[in-house]
Amino acid sequence: MALTFLNMKIHSGDRPRAWGTGTRVWVAFGAAVLILAGCGKKQTAAEPPPPPSTVLNSNTAALPVYTPPAAPTVVAANADGAPDLKQMTHSLRGWIARTHIVPKSFDDFVTQANIQFPPPPAGKKFVIGKRMIVELANQ
Repeated sequence: MALTFLNMKIHSGDRPRAWGTGTRVWVAFGAAVLILAGCGKKQTAAEPPPPPSTVLNSNTAALPVYTPPAAPTVVAANADGAPDLKQMTHSLRGWIARTHIVPKSFDDFVTQANIQFPPPPAGKKFVIGKRMIVELANQ
């Protein structure tokens, strides 16, 4: 009887357990280390938070500032005298890319960018479409 107890050889179908006693000890030890490592610093309530700063960025040289050009830029019309909407859209998108400003309307864009466009056809006006495209609309 004593001999069968001492025979510890693994038979086919018997596998050692993955979560044996040694593994459990190491997992418990790792968890204890992580818990104790987090307990090192405690916040004190006596330390007030710093006051909010009114200046977001004290380095004003890094902030982009848009200054309109002194002389107005002129966008020419097509050879037949009609406004070139493709060129106007190109000017709009280029200005937005340079200044990072999205105008509220076409008139706002013309004023801020200091660009002269050809006049729209009779009964029409220029508008900025949803995809930042210059379009003609009825007045």
